[in-house]
Amino acid sequence: METKEANNNEMIVLEPVIKGYTFAKRFSGDDAREVYNAVIGRISKDFKHAPTFFNGYFRFNEETQEINGSDLYHGILINDELKASGLHLPSVVEGKSLDAAKKLTDGFYRDYGIVVYNSQGPNLELAQELVKEANKRSLECPLLIPFNALNFRKSGSKGVSVFLRRGIPDVIITGQEAQKYLNEHLGYKENSGVQRLDRFKGSGWSAYWDCLDDSYSLGRVDWVCGEATAQNLEKAVLEEINKASKNEMEKLRTKIANSKEAALKILRS
Repeated sequence: METKEANNNEMIVLEPVIKGYTFAKRFSGDDAREVYNAVIGRISKDFKHAPTFFNGYFRFNEETQEINGSDLYHGILINDELKASGLHLPSVVEGKSLDAAKKLTDGFYRDYGIVVYNSQGPNLELAQELVKEANKRSLECPLLIPFNALNFRKSGSKGVSVFLRRGIPDVIITGQEAQKYLNEHLGYKENSGVQRLDRFKGSGWSAYWDCLDDSYSLGRVDWVCGEATAQNLEKAVLEEINKASKNEMEKLRTKIANSKEAALKILRS
């Protein structure tokens, strides 16, 4: 199992974007705990009668300092909280980049959004709504949709209704490009309805898990992404370095305090 030290303050640049960079950073410690608590608070306030939030596992692991458990609906809320910091949950493309960089440990599953094949089942109600919205925006199925392009409101059979955010078509892979990506990069696929985009615990990538609110303790939310200019990226890296330095200083202070206490016990005995 990963230790606290292994989870802290790791950041990599995934790819250049126009006038900036896409970067990924480990998501653990106080940052992850704060987002987890905010999500739990929002559920208790706005969605306490939505059964989909209570069907599966969702916890903050104090040992690893990470969020354990993952599904579509918790993922959307996590992403909502991350937006205030200019961050988002990785898309399937960003997840594949992390995998290629050997940053995703086996033994856990991770969600990267959803694929909409067509307006049929499974998840018929959601499929029909998303295809309807996609048609209004001239987006052709299949659609590979990251969490960053999704939102929801109270309604529907699950207690919430998922829809596409406004003004975000660039982050959605559509039509022939999406089909090519599915064929070349995801080993397990379906061809109907709405399915989850996942990396399974054995490193296989899939687009055929149709239980959108299933969540288990093996789920992980351990990386987040953002876009930054070179200047902002430098600032972000320096913040991570300062955070790591503070953590090491705190460990040193604790070690010195424990040593003093042990010495005093010996002198007083």
